[in-house]
Amino acid sequence: MKQAQIERELWADACRRDFWTFLLYGFGVKHFMEANPDKHWCTVRLHKPLADWYGRHIRDWLATRATRTRRKKLMIVWPRGFGKTTTITKAGNLWLHLQDPDLATAVDSVTQQMSEKFVGVIRDTLEGANPYAWFPLLYGNWVGARLWRNDALTHAMRRAHSRSEPSLEATSVDRGLTGKHPDALFIDDPVTREKLREGDSWLKIVDDHIDALIPVMPPQGLVVASATRYSDIDWLGRLMRDEGVRSIDGMQCRDPFFKLGANGQWDLFLMRARTDLGDPVLPEIWDAQALDDYERKNPYDFAAQMMNEPNEGEHMPVTREQIEHMYVDEKELPSNLRYSIHLDTAFKEREKAGRGDYSVICVWGHQVGTGTVYFVEGRRSNTWGASEYSDQLVSILQDYRMRRKQVFAITDETPAGKADTFTLYLMGACHAAGVPMPPFIRITQTTKKTTRIREAAMYWADGRVRLLRNAREVQHLVLEMLRLHGAHDDMADASASVFHPDVYTAERINLPGGTTNPIVRPWDEFLHTPTRLWTPEQAGQVYDADVEREQRYNPVEEAQHWMRLGGVD
Repeated sequence: MKQAQIERELWADACRRDFWTFLLYGFGVKHFMEANPDKHWCTVRLHKPLADWYGRHIRDWLATRATRTRRKKLMIVWPRGFGKTTTITKAGNLWLHLQDPDLATAVDSVTQQMSEKFVGVIRDTLEGANPYAWFPLLYGNWVGARLWRNDALTHAMRRAHSRSEPSLEATSVDRGLTGKHPDALFIDDPVTREKLREGDSWLKIVDDHIDALIPVMPPQGLVVASATRYSDIDWLGRLMRDEGVRSIDGMQCRDPFFKLGANGQWDLFLMRARTDLGDPVLPEIWDAQALDDYERKNPYDFAAQMMNEPNEGEHMPVTREQIEHMYVDEKELPSNLRYSIHLDTAFKEREKAGRGDYSVICVWGHQVGTGTVYFVEGRRSNTWGASEYSDQLVSILQDYRMRRKQVFAITDETPAGKADTFTLYLMGACHAAGVPMPPFIRITQTTKKTTRIREAAMYWADGRVRLLRNAREVQHLVLEMLRLHGAHDDMADASASVFHPDVYTAERINLPGGTTNPIVRPWDEFLHTPTRLWTPEQAGQVYDADVEREQRYNPVEEAQHWMRLGGVD
């Protein structure tokens, strides 16, 4: 046997056994970077651990495939521009066919054109059109005679000629898999910033697509998801929450609510563009200056796409550090608190209930004259109906009445232009339990939910909020405030009503000239200037919310009105 042939067979065996070696030589990444020094993206420091992780999981899947009853699921969450698509979706896909040439794999991405582009790179490698790859030299001619298209191909090494699925197939969000059952599915960034600009519904379209796509896979199949984060409610975040993560490599997740579970379905490899100390992870491509410029230009995209921590960072209106200073112990609660209860009733709307939104009840205490509010407790469930919900509210009212704590208002949101009969239902439940129902304030929705929460977050950042430590559901409220575009924001939305002008009483401020005690609205501009700079005209424009409420509101008449409407004498 000639020396060259021996060497070629040794290389072929090495590339088949080790994915890192295959990536560098079989797929040609090493020779590509040597020919293009300005594109030296693949490093031993960063990409070899990913390649070893992928190879280890692939060998595990192949060894257990015949007896598996659950799909093997791998998730690679990396920053943009770090080479995850080339490493996993392209090279990793082709390497899988070296292990078993009879496999059928599919590539799924945001558009059919993009998916076919990924498959096209693999096809070029098989054809010898990739000048940097050793694949044809090591493994011979794989070009198939039966099917060789842009969207699908069956290579010549396929031994199971009766199988209908092609060796490689391109699918996408706008096409889907119909009547096909591949062994392995490679999902690569079905969300892009361009698609999100087209409309807010794209995340929901992708969710529906993924929900329909994965069940097509056989129970012993392989799913490999390679993507960058775009939002806390993107498909990656939803899968991590709903299906769980059983192992994590690369970097540890810094979200305090992230938990590994033995019953989790996904093995995760996570990477951020910066270390915990702030140093760039891949300075060969993204150095410190480039990262700083990106973060300064678009902090939201940077947090999501480079740090894979959507809804974290300096662009958020309230930070975790600020919230840490808001906690108080029960003994620190003022004795003169007046309480308001804020409702969010997801079960009233079929769309909300269908997507698992929570019905919530949030109780806030108001310290008279200071403008400071205290979150004291909350309750939430995504399974409550009207009866269970009203039982929860009645139990809160009974408890506060027993402890002689004044509840001065209950709020609920009503969509603009729609009547709400749920108020009457609650009044009936309170009457049946012998509990007086506090004044009910119906808040008409005129702004987006995220806008309402962001406006409320300004008061959090301004130090107007206190959180009772270990209060029921306080951690869920904090999580939602830190994730203003999160999967669930029902408690944050309900709690935003605590700052509604019909509920909130701002700080009493001493005015120039010796006058005192007006109640001002939180948004009055002169509150942001020192009182010594106020003019008498500015002071005269102060809105006295307490006085107006007293003039136009009579609790006895209000209660009698609702009792008459409810048929109660």
